[in-house]
Amino acid sequence: MSGYLLGNLLGRLLVSWLVVFVVSLLMKKGQLKTALRASVWPWGWLWVLVLFGMGLLGAVIRLRQGG
Repeated sequence: MSGYLLGNLLGRLLVSWLVVFVVSLLMKKGQLKTALRASVWPWGWLWVLVLFGMGLLGAVIRLRQGG
């Protein structure tokens, strides 16, 4: 596995978690500790994996279409 691929995957995972954290922060009305707890709880990680998978799927579809 090249460094580029590893960095790409880790970056996508980090951005996915950040999106889930920001959404939970908005839903918890700015309560930082509660939002952090919600983003690392199993449901939060499920949403992180869903976003991560959607990003990978989108990249693969774009690559297969030649774009």
